[in-house]
Amino acid sequence: YLLLALLSVRLLHGRRWAGLAAMATLAALFFGWGWTAHRRNGQLQFVVYQDRNAVTCAVVQGRTLHAFSSGPSEWTERNLTQHARVAGVHQVLLMDSMPAAMELGGGRIRLVDVASVQQLPFLEEPGQLVVLHGKGWPDLDRLSLLHAERWVLNGDMDGGARARMRRWAQEHGSPVHDMRAQGAYVRP
Repeated sequence: YLLLALLSVRLLHGRRWAGLAAMATLAALFFGWGWTAHRRNGQLQFVVYQDRNAVTCAVVQGRTLHAFSSGPSEWTERNLTQHARVAGVHQVLLMDSMPAAMELGGGRIRLVDVASVQQLPFLEEPGQLVVLHGKGWPDLDRLSLLHAERWVLNGDMDGGARARMRRWAQEHGSPVHDMRAQGAYVRP
Protein backbone atom coordinates (compact mmCIF):
# COMPACT_ATOMS: atom_id res chain seq x y z
CA TYR A 1 0.00 0.00 0.00
CA LEU A 2 2.84 2.34 0.79
CA LEU A 3 4.32 1.78 -2.66
CA LEU A 4 1.00 2.58 -4.35
CA ALA A 5 0.49 5.70 -2.23
CA LEU A 6 3.97 6.99 -2.99
CA LEU A 7 3.59 6.34 -6.72
CA SER A 8 0.24 8.16 -6.68
CA VAL A 9 1.77 11.19 -4.97
CA ARG A 10 4.62 11.22 -7.52
CA LEU A 11 2.39 10.85 -10.57
CA LEU A 12 -0.54 13.05 -9.50
CA HIS A 13 1.28 15.79 -7.60
CA GLY A 14 4.70 15.63 -9.21
CA ARG A 15 6.56 15.38 -5.90
CA ARG A 16 10.12 14.23 -6.53
CA TRP A 17 10.63 12.91 -2.96
CA ALA A 18 7.68 10.50 -3.45
CA GLY A 19 9.43 8.90 -6.44
CA LEU A 20 12.62 8.37 -4.42
CA ALA A 21 10.63 6.98 -1.48
CA ALA A 22 8.77 4.62 -3.86
CA MET A 23 12.08 3.34 -5.25
CA ALA A 24 13.41 2.78 -1.71
CA THR A 25 10.21 0.91 -0.78
CA LEU A 26 10.51 -1.24 -3.89
CA ALA A 27 14.16 -2.03 -3.07
CA ALA A 28 13.16 -3.02 0.48
CA LEU A 29 10.40 -5.26 -0.90
CA PHE A 30 12.81 -7.02 -3.28
CA PHE A 31 15.39 -7.43 -0.49
CA GLY A 32 12.74 -9.01 1.76
CA TRP A 33 11.69 -11.46 -0.94
CA GLY A 34 15.31 -12.38 -1.64
CA TRP A 35 16.09 -12.89 2.05
CA THR A 36 13.05 -15.12 2.51
CA ALA A 37 14.00 -17.21 -0.54
CA HIS A 38 17.58 -17.50 0.76
CA ARG A 39 16.36 -18.75 4.16
CA ARG A 40 13.95 -21.26 2.58
CA ASN A 41 16.58 -22.61 0.18
CA GLY A 42 19.08 -23.05 3.01
CA GLN A 43 16.79 -24.71 5.56
CA LEU A 44 17.72 -28.06 7.10
CA GLN A 45 15.21 -29.71 9.41
CA PHE A 46 14.36 -33.15 10.83
CA VAL A 47 10.78 -33.93 11.84
CA VAL A 48 9.09 -36.97 13.39
CA TYR A 49 5.33 -36.79 12.87
CA GLN A 50 2.76 -37.74 15.50
CA ASP A 51 1.36 -41.15 14.50
CA ARG A 52 0.09 -43.98 16.69
CA ASN A 53 0.25 -46.68 14.02
CA ALA A 54 3.62 -46.15 12.34
CA VAL A 55 6.73 -44.01 12.47
CA THR A 56 6.93 -41.28 9.85
CA CYS A 57 9.78 -38.82 9.68
CA ALA A 58 11.06 -36.30 7.17
CA VAL A 59 14.18 -34.36 6.35
CA VAL A 60 13.70 -30.94 4.76
CA GLN A 61 16.68 -29.80 2.71
CA GLY A 62 16.06 -26.50 0.99
CA ARG A 63 12.84 -26.84 -0.98
CA THR A 64 12.80 -30.68 -0.96
CA LEU A 65 11.18 -32.87 1.68
CA HIS A 66 12.44 -36.47 1.95
CA ALA A 67 9.86 -38.55 3.86
CA PHE A 68 10.37 -41.99 5.41
CA SER A 69 7.61 -44.19 6.81
CA SER A 70 7.50 -47.64 8.38
CA GLY A 71 4.05 -48.29 6.95
CA PRO A 72 1.04 -46.67 5.36
CA SER A 73 -1.06 -44.53 7.62
CA GLU A 74 -4.11 -42.36 7.12
CA TRP A 75 -2.24 -39.44 8.69
CA THR A 76 0.97 -39.69 6.68
CA GLU A 77 -0.24 -37.92 3.53
CA ARG A 78 -2.04 -35.21 5.52
CA ASN A 79 1.02 -34.53 7.70
CA LEU A 80 3.35 -34.38 4.71
CA THR A 81 1.08 -32.05 2.75
CA GLN A 82 0.68 -29.65 5.67
CA HIS A 83 4.39 -29.66 6.47
CA ALA A 84 5.34 -29.08 2.82
CA ARG A 85 3.00 -26.08 2.66
CA VAL A 86 4.32 -24.54 5.89
CA ALA A 87 8.00 -25.14 5.04
CA GLY A 88 7.69 -23.76 1.49
CA VAL A 89 8.63 -27.11 -0.06
CA HIS A 90 8.23 -27.63 -3.81
CA GLN A 91 9.06 -31.34 -4.01
CA VAL A 92 8.04 -34.21 -1.67
CA LEU A 93 9.91 -37.50 -2.10
CA LEU A 94 8.42 -40.48 -0.24
CA MET A 95 11.09 -43.12 0.31
CA ASP A 96 10.03 -46.77 0.49
CA SER A 97 12.27 -47.76 3.42
CA MET A 98 13.32 -46.40 6.79
CA PRO A 99 17.01 -45.65 7.31
CA ALA A 100 18.62 -47.03 10.47
CA ALA A 101 20.72 -43.88 10.90
CA MET A 102 21.43 -40.58 9.19
CA GLU A 103 23.83 -37.66 9.53
CA LEU A 104 22.15 -34.30 9.62
CA GLY A 105 23.72 -30.94 10.33
CA GLY A 106 26.69 -32.36 12.20
CA GLY A 107 24.62 -34.74 14.34
CA ARG A 108 23.76 -38.40 14.08
CA ILE A 109 20.12 -39.53 14.20
CA ARG A 110 19.24 -43.17 14.86
CA LEU A 111 15.83 -44.74 14.25
CA VAL A 112 15.54 -47.76 16.54
CA ASP A 113 12.72 -50.30 16.60
CA VAL A 114 12.33 -51.42 20.24
CA ALA A 115 11.65 -55.01 19.18
CA SER A 116 14.98 -55.31 17.34
CA VAL A 117 17.31 -53.67 19.88
CA GLN A 118 19.19 -56.94 20.44
CA GLN A 119 20.34 -57.12 16.80
CA LEU A 120 21.64 -53.56 16.52
CA PRO A 121 25.33 -52.79 16.19
CA PHE A 122 26.00 -49.98 18.62
CA LEU A 123 28.45 -47.16 18.14
CA GLU A 124 30.37 -45.46 20.90
CA GLU A 125 29.81 -42.11 19.24
CA PRO A 126 28.15 -39.62 21.61
CA GLY A 127 25.81 -36.81 20.65
CA GLN A 128 23.09 -38.85 19.02
CA LEU A 129 19.39 -38.26 18.76
CA VAL A 130 17.58 -41.58 19.05
CA VAL A 131 13.99 -42.08 17.87
CA LEU A 132 12.45 -45.17 19.51
CA HIS A 133 9.42 -46.71 17.81
CA GLY A 134 7.45 -49.93 17.60
CA LYS A 135 5.89 -52.38 20.00
CA GLY A 136 7.89 -54.14 22.66
CA TRP A 137 9.74 -53.60 25.91
CA PRO A 138 12.94 -51.53 25.59
CA ASP A 139 16.19 -53.19 26.72
CA LEU A 140 17.59 -50.29 28.74
CA ASP A 141 21.03 -51.86 29.24
CA ARG A 142 21.45 -52.27 25.49
CA LEU A 143 20.00 -48.81 24.70
CA SER A 144 22.40 -47.17 27.17
CA LEU A 145 25.25 -48.16 24.84
CA LEU A 146 24.01 -45.56 22.34
CA HIS A 147 25.11 -42.66 24.59
CA ALA A 148 22.24 -40.57 23.22
CA GLU A 149 21.95 -36.93 24.19
CA ARG A 150 18.22 -36.87 23.43
CA TRP A 151 15.48 -39.49 23.12
CA VAL A 152 12.29 -39.24 21.08
CA LEU A 153 9.52 -41.73 21.90
CA ASN A 154 7.18 -42.29 18.96
CA GLY A 155 3.43 -42.50 19.49
CA ASP A 156 3.27 -46.15 18.39
CA MET A 157 5.12 -47.34 21.52
CA ASP A 158 3.07 -48.92 24.33
CA GLY A 159 2.26 -46.72 27.32
CA GLY A 160 4.24 -48.84 29.81
CA ALA A 161 7.32 -48.89 27.59
CA ARG A 162 7.16 -45.11 27.12
CA ALA A 163 6.78 -44.53 30.89
CA ARG A 164 9.73 -46.83 31.64
CA MET A 165 11.88 -45.06 29.04
CA ARG A 166 10.91 -41.61 30.37
CA ARG A 167 11.89 -42.60 33.93
CA TRP A 168 15.17 -44.12 32.75
CA ALA A 169 16.08 -41.04 30.69
CA GLN A 170 15.22 -38.75 33.60
CA GLU A 171 17.43 -40.79 35.94
CA HIS A 172 20.32 -40.49 33.48
CA GLY A 173 19.81 -36.77 32.81
CA SER A 174 18.85 -37.19 29.16
CA PRO A 175 16.04 -35.06 27.73
CA VAL A 176 13.16 -37.08 26.33
CA HIS A 177 10.39 -36.03 23.94
CA ASP A 178 7.25 -38.19 24.33
CA MET A 179 5.22 -37.63 21.18
CA ARG A 180 1.93 -38.74 22.72
CA ALA A 181 2.24 -36.02 25.35
CA GLN A 182 4.14 -33.34 23.38
CA GLY A 183 3.20 -33.89 19.73
CA ALA A 184 5.51 -33.99 16.74
CA TYR A 185 9.25 -33.60 17.22
CA VAL A 186 11.00 -30.91 15.16
CA ARG A 187 14.79 -30.54 15.13
CA PRO A 188 15.88 -27.39 13.29
